[in-house]
Amino acid sequence: DSIDGSKLLMLHGKGDRVVHAAPGEAFAKAVGAKFVLLPTDEHFGAGAAARMPMARHIEKHFKGR
Repeated sequence: DSIDGSKLLMLHGKGDRVVHAAPGEAFAKAVGAKFVLLPTDEHFGAGAAARMPMARHIEKHFKGR
């Protein structure tokens, strides 16, 4: 199986100390996904997707398809 990276959007906090950005960025690059590094120190849970600015990135990603 393969991953269609054009369907993936990865959002990551720049200063996240729980999960560092580098592995996520490398994965995004390897599969051709869009990777957005947000200027925050937060570690995001699933509920964070509804908050700004993440919601704007998500909306833009899907509308641009």
